Amino acid sequence: MTSMDKLAEAIVFAHEVEAASVALQSADARELERVAAVAAGAFSRALPPPSALSSRLAADGLGFCAERRASFGGETPGFTTPIERRPSAMSWFMVGAAAAALALWFAMGPTPPSDEDAPMSALRTAAIESGTGAQSAWRAQGGDAPEGDVVWRQGEQDGWLTFRDLPPLPAEKAYQLWIVDGTRSGDPVDGGVFTVAREEQDIIVPIRAALPIGQATAFVVTVEDRRGVVVSKQERVVAVASL
Repeated sequence: MTSMDKLAEAIVFAHEVEAASVALQSADARELERVAAVAAGAFSRALPPPSALSSRLAADGLGFCAERRASFGGETPGFTTPIERRPSAMSWFMVGAAAAALALWFAMGPTPPSDEDAPMSALRTAAIESGTGAQSAWRAQGGDAPEGDVVWRQGEQDGWLTFRDLPPLPAEKAYQLWIVDGTRSGDPVDGGVFTVAREEQDIIVPIRAALPIGQATAFVVTVEDRRGVVVSKQERVVAVASL
């Protein structure tokens, strides 16, 4: 029996054999149990595990999610727009295992996944490929334009901003998106506030329009106070994209 076989056996039967729990102290064992926790959620409809094992795997799965949330750096209180970052190389195995388990879950269940269940990157790609999303690259406004673009879905009233190597701001500042509505007079509509914890390779930010948009004609990113403003003076414009 290989060392991995022994680890797998220890994970499955640790609820029955107390002595086997010693084998679960290694990093490899903890990672394997986390995968088991994800898989257990997918297989539970067809063949639920023993109750003791089910409880332990559920607790371990929640612990894994808590670790990832803590290490992500997440949203700062008061910032309404989350950011999706490219997974690191170390997390690809866990992402792949979770994706496979979720795919099986949805295949076994009667309800297809909604937009809320899918990653922003996948929704953005689907919108571009299907033609339901209008795409426009950022252009400079008095300086170098950041790499990236805007994808806007008029029917769904949502979309995504992408940036490459967007620099972080001081703690008291944040980026804010403004949507110019061709059917509305007056100031642009607030599209969400976001920050960048560190200079990343790629980030995706969802658009959260504060009001219904009749016809989006332009998107403007400015630097504002950390919690955003109701009306921008547009003293520091980072990028502009027109549809």
